[in-house]
Amino acid sequence: MDDDLRRDLTACKLRTRSRSPFFSVLVSYLKVVQVSDNSQIDTAAVDGKHLFINKKFWLGIRPPERDFVLSHEAMHCALGHVWRVGSRHKLRWNVAADFVINLMLEKAGFLANCSQKFKEDMLLDHKYAGKTTEEVYEMLEGCVLPINSWADLLEAVGPAEAKKTWDQAKARAVAIDKEYGTTTAGRMLSGALEDTEQDWRAVIWRALSRDQSDFEEWDGRLVGDEIYVEALEPQIEKMRIALCVDTSGSTGPVMPKFLGIVKQIASFRKELEVDLFWADWEMVGPLPLSEMANPQGGGGTSFVPFFDYVEKDGKYDRAVYLTDLYGEFPKYVPRTETIWAVSPGGAPEVPFGKYVKIVG
Repeated sequence: MDDDLRRDLTACKLRTRSRSPFFSVLVSYLKVVQVSDNSQIDTAAVDGKHLFINKKFWLGIRPPERDFVLSHEAMHCALGHVWRVGSRHKLRWNVAADFVINLMLEKAGFLANCSQKFKEDMLLDHKYAGKTTEEVYEMLEGCVLPINSWADLLEAVGPAEAKKTWDQAKARAVAIDKEYGTTTAGRMLSGALEDTEQDWRAVIWRALSRDQSDFEEWDGRLVGDEIYVEALEPQIEKMRIALCVDTSGSTGPVMPKFLGIVKQIASFRKELEVDLFWADWEMVGPLPLSEMANPQGGGGTSFVPFFDYVEKDGKYDRAVYLTDLYGEFPKYVPRTETIWAVSPGGAPEVPFGKYVKIVG
């Protein structure tokens, strides 16, 4: 790295330190590599271990914009975007990640002193506020991807080692954030970490298991189409599940994937008895799981008919409800243990039961 770039990066890190101890910790973990002006990397990019910078690009933007870029790339690593992409469409994943990070940095004030052109070039849309990268990725399905994306996520280098390093960085950053007074960015990072560490398939597997001291734990053998299962002796005692699907419209994109998971789990767990319900403002059911290819309904949403039925019937061990959570809730807390499987763009909270997002 030449001296001009080294000095400027030092100044950038010092400005970040004075602005935000939280982001200062994260940027300190970046190992910067300078690329040539004619490199395929014409802006900046990360591989989970290194930050590659094109000097021509870097010196062509103003100091506040360099601060933004440095923290932006650090957040890609902190949120594990490089190794979380999996088999997803890389550009669409990159765009989703940029939307999530840029909203964080805007709230942290990093865009305040940037030029109007720089702001206009950023992927920034407040409809994605509070969403995880997986949620935004699902919301972008079928959309025309913006042409001004930097495509700054490279193939992961040593993902296991990189993840361990960035886990340490995140722990330090969150601790510093609490010490100096919790910031919006710190809270968002903590929340994002909780979301990304949760695998909804594992939660649904546990939801359909009789012995489940913790919904989050899972025993990881991969079977079929990304289904996590465990080797268990067949249980004699039946387990009765009330499975309700909100057919008011928003769950449509994830419904086949979700029901496919449930069907495969039920095929492994012979002790399961799953009754299927369709619901919008009214309810249809109970039906056999074999009827899952014929959804019924499509109007507004009320959760009351389903829970009234389940509470009155009294035979179900657990209820699982696929929905976006926008609807009328019962005025009581049902006795039946409930798992809410929430579609992308769904409400962030539930008045009772377990919450899991169907993303990824």
